[in-house]
Amino acid sequence: IRTGTKARAIQEKKLPGKEALDALAEIFASDPKDPRDIFTSCTFAMTMCAPARISEILDLPADCEVEIPGSDGIMRYGWRFYSAKGFEGDIKWIPEVMVPIAKEAVRRLRALTEEPRRLARWVEDNPRQFFRHANCPDVDEYQALRKEQAAQALGLAGLSNMGLSNAHGAYSLSSLWQHTMRLQPKSFPWLNAEKRIKYSNALFCMFKNMLGSQKGTLPVVLWAPTNNIFNNDLGPRNVSMHLSIFDRHGYKSTHGEPIKLTSHQARHLITTLAHRGGLTQEQIAKWAGRADPKQNRVYNHMSEWEMVAKAEAM
Repeated sequence: IRTGTKARAIQEKKLPGKEALDALAEIFASDPKDPRDIFTSCTFAMTMCAPARISEILDLPADCEVEIPGSDGIMRYGWRFYSAKGFEGDIKWIPEVMVPIAKEAVRRLRALTEEPRRLARWVEDNPRQFFRHANCPDVDEYQALRKEQAAQALGLAGLSNMGLSNAHGAYSLSSLWQHTMRLQPKSFPWLNAEKRIKYSNALFCMFKNMLGSQKGTLPVVLWAPTNNIFNNDLGPRNVSMHLSIFDRHGYKSTHGEPIKLTSHQARHLITTLAHRGGLTQEQIAKWAGRADPKQNRVYNHMSEWEMVAKAEAM
């Protein structure tokens, strides 16, 4: 809502840079196989499909997709959201040009998190029986395990990493399950109780350490990524050995500097594009999940020249 050089500089900081957008588009198009790359590239692709808060996206259910015919008979595709800030549950419709990207992002994430959701369903239905994942030793529930078998059951290289005994016969699957049940999220079975989203139907339900490169994935402990986990992968951090998604794929700016952006920049960009495209303030507020259309102003980064041209056209 301000004009001038300084105001424009502030506005541009709130929008994602072209180099970052192009890099993430290329990474997404390469169909990465690393879980962290899948998570970051698909999640950012989803932020480019509709003006959603990252917290809303991370709370989506696995069955969020909605596809119904409009009054003109043409199929419309969207995601069922629960929005914050006073705007209740609603469907965010995806622009036609972005529908293939939206569907592919959800498909990849659903495939990535299918096994963790299976664990969540198992814990709900069988809280006293060990979850038999693909690498679990094929032994009786109460049989004494060698230390290697116990580590294998937990998905670890060694038991000392979890403060457990390294002695042969110290554990059975039954006793290990009691230990792992104490490690499950405190809010289980709810990922978000307010929105009534369970881990067993959460698009972003994951195993603990699933996105970590230093620690082994725990195929018997549930976990879900937070806003910080996502944003930390979009740029450099003052942490040793930290590599952003751009670093991992060898992307730098034209000046050789690290590339970075934030999830909220995509929300600013989508809202600005909506203003340029001619949506009304009420339509933009509804699409973005804002209770008051006046809040749109903060996200509108059209230049003063664009505003003048729009006024002249009107």
